[in-house]
Amino acid sequence: MKAPAIICAVVGTFLLGLASSAALSQEELQRPQADALPRTNQKIADLVSAMDFNIVADGRTDQSTKINAALAAFAASGGALTFPASSSCYFIANPINLTQDGVTIRGDNQKTTKFCYPSGYRNVALRIGSSGSNPARVLVSDVGFVPVSGFAGGAVAVYVGSGNDVQLSRIEVDNTNVAIQIENDPPTTTTFGIYLYQPFLNACGTACILIGAETASGTSRVPTKIVVRDGNLSGHDRGSDCIVLSGIADFDFYEVSTLFCNHGLLIAPGARQTVQVGKIVASYFDSSYTYGALLTTRDATAKVVNLELVGDWFGSNGGLSSPSGPSSCTGAYAGLRVDQASGLIGGIQVTGGQSVNNCGPGIDLVAGSYMQFYNHQIEGNSQRSPGTLPGFRVGAATSHIQISGGTSGASALGFGKTQSYGYEVANGADYVTITGTDGTGNASGSVKIGAVPHLINANNF
Repeated sequence: MKAPAIICAVVGTFLLGLASSAALSQEELQRPQADALPRTNQKIADLVSAMDFNIVADGRTDQSTKINAALAAFAASGGALTFPASSSCYFIANPINLTQDGVTIRGDNQKTTKFCYPSGYRNVALRIGSSGSNPARVLVSDVGFVPVSGFAGGAVAVYVGSGNDVQLSRIEVDNTNVAIQIENDPPTTTTFGIYLYQPFLNACGTACILIGAETASGTSRVPTKIVVRDGNLSGHDRGSDCIVLSGIADFDFYEVSTLFCNHGLLIAPGARQTVQVGKIVASYFDSSYTYGALLTTRDATAKVVNLELVGDWFGSNGGLSSPSGPSSCTGAYAGLRVDQASGLIGGIQVTGGQSVNNCGPGIDLVAGSYMQFYNHQIEGNSQRSPGTLPGFRVGAATSHIQISGGTSGASALGFGKTQSYGYEVANGADYVTITGTDGTGNASGSVKIGAVPHLINANNF
């Protein structure tokens, strides 16, 4: 039989291999081969715990120096610094500076891993980029920012001054003046590709999200390609704005909800600033003290152009709480107002969505041009003075307005005939088209049209 001979040969070869390995030095055995996978201890070096740097969450001892030292210890390829959950918080008295590529700051949960600062803190808690750095592939996730007590009226929780491919995921900020601020700082830097996923920003001061800024000389600090998805934002008081866009190009907001802010959305570029090429989808601008959303300009050189709003809700704005009548309204504020005070506003498209139960008109176009509205549902507005204001108002300083489909009047939503007219077009407006709409179910009628030089009214109201 030949089988035993074959087995003996195999065993002999195996033993010879063991002998050869035994002859190798310990150093040679530990040396990784060119095609080998990274060793476990090499991977661990890229993922370190804050505890390895004696960073503690006691809520009172400044940890900023230790945290910055831990971040600086990462190689050029980056790494991850993790912060365990704690019943207390990681106290900082100075900014955490994240300036390297490929760095991750990760907590256990945004409610159990928190950075905290004094109520009198007047600085940035976490600074990403700026000051000559331009970090890429940065991730900050599952952490919170909060003052030790009270309200931090001079603080910015997270500041992105430069960088590309920066992700802020599941960030919670409470009782802080500005929760997240994004700009180019200095203006010569590039801030590109900033992603905010599930930001939970509560009781903000000046703004929950502030994008863009303006220098004293009017130089624009316009970041590009900003995405915000699935966010919940609320204001601290009447002076709080949920979202402020002063300068931005190429942005997308999806499923963002605002509540109890001065403005849910304020688009207001200044000198030589532009807000352009943006999409806001399935978002809720609700219960603002003034307008649910206000699009305006603050300088003759400012522009707001090429914006698309799809399936958004503008409801119950203009009062201290969800308006149910004149007593709860603080002014005749609209759900969505477009007011080209100076500069240029144009290329605005609104598709679907609703404007309901606002203290003023549902839609109020004061000034601007080239705006299109498709299948927008409007009902129950003019709550401050029922029967006096229309659901959709087109002002004298507008032109090239197209309204197609949709309704403006009482319907199954049950708000009643609170609007004067479904649609009202003022004297002086020009190139206005109204087709396929339903303006029935209002106190005074379907439509009121002034002297419009070029009007297409295919509804035959």
